[in-house]
Amino acid sequence: MTKYKTLTKNIFWLFVVLIPSIATISNAATDLVIVVERERPAGKLLPGQLTVNGEVLGRTYENVDTQILPGEYKGVLRYVSGKNFVQGPIGELGQKGDFLLEVSGPAGRTNILFHGGNKAYQSTGCILLGPVGRDPSTLVPTVGPDHPLRKLRKAFYGSDNPTSTPDKNIIITIK
Repeated sequence: MTKYKTLTKNIFWLFVVLIPSIATISNAATDLVIVVERERPAGKLLPGQLTVNGEVLGRTYENVDTQILPGEYKGVLRYVSGKNFVQGPIGELGQKGDFLLEVSGPAGRTNILFHGGNKAYQSTGCILLGPVGRDPSTLVPTVGPDHPLRKLRKAFYGSDNPTSTPDKNIIITIK
C-alpha cells in the first residue's frame, strides 16, 4: 500500500505542478517580446534601442511630434503595404511580402508600422529601424543581414527562409 500511495502522490504532483509549468514555459517560447527603449530627443528625432526577447537588435527612430504613447501593445503581422515597407526573402522590400509589423491599439491611431528610415519626416507615428538601401542591379529597396528589420523578421520566423508562419503572440512595449 505504501508504494501505491507514493505512486499516487507522484502522479498528483506531475499533473498539478509539473505539466502546467511546462505548458507555461512552452507558451512563453511562442511569444515575440519587442521593447522600444526611448532615449532623449535630438530635435524632432527620438532615438531609441530595439530589443527582441532580450536581445538588442539595433536602433529605433521616431518623430517627436507624432510618436505614440508609451505602453504595451499587440503586434499584428501584415503582408501588404501601399509603400515598399513589406519585407520578403533576402531582405527585399516591396508592396507585398511576408513580414510587416504593425503596432495595434494606440488610441485613435492606425497603420503604426516598424519600417525603414532614420529621419523624423519619414514617420507619422511609425517606428523607424534605420535607412534602407537599394540593390544596385535591380534598384529594389533592400536591407542587409545586419539591419534591424531583417533581424526582426528572422526573430519572428526563426529562419531567413521560412516555410510557414508561426503562431506567435507579439507583444510590443514602448518605454
